Amino acid sequence: MSLLSANVTASEGHFMDLDKIQVVVNALRSANVRPFSDGYYYCVAHPKALFRIMRTSEWQAWNQYTMRGQEALYKGEVGNAGGVKFFDSSNMYITNTAPLSLVSTSISLAFSLIFGQGCFAVTELSGERGVKTYVKNPNTSDTSNPINQWSTIGWKTNMAVKVLNPNCG
Repeated sequence: MSLLSANVTASEGHFMDLDKIQVVVNALRSANVRPFSDGYYYCVAHPKALFRIMRTSEWQAWNQYTMRGQEALYKGEVGNAGGVKFFDSSNMYITNTAPLSLVSTSISLAFSLIFGQGCFAVTELSGERGVKTYVKNPNTSDTSNPINQWSTIGWKTNMAVKVLNPNCG
C-alpha cells in the first residue's frame, strides 16, 4: 500500500497531503491493521516531505490545540493528523531519478512510511546482546598515551529488524 506506486506517474506537483494520508489510514483500517497502543498509526517521513504538509492550514488546524507542554511527545515527533503520528527522520530514502515515473526529467522524491502494529519486529536493545559500551581509561602501561591525557569511549549494538506483515504498512 503506498501513496506513490508503480501505477502513479510522479510529477513536480506530487506531494504528501492529508487527503492521501486519509486514503492510507482508511486502507489500514479496512485491512484490520491495529493502531499502536496510543490509538495512532505512525508515519516516518523525511523532513523535506513534512515541510510542505506542516505549512498547510489543515495541518495547523489538526495541531492547533495540542497541549505540547502537557503531552509527552516521542523523540522526533512533529505532530499528528487524521489518526497518524508523524516522526521526522533524515534517514528516509530519497531518489533524484523518479524510477516509478514515466517522466523523463529528474524529480526528487522523498519516501514516507505509514504503518500500524504487526508491521515490523525489532530485537531488544538491552542485555548482553543489545547495546554495549566500551570505556578505555588511560593507564601507565599505555605507551600511545604517555601522559594519560585521554580516554576512549565507543559502543556497538547487535540487533535485527524484520518486516513481519507488509500489509500493515
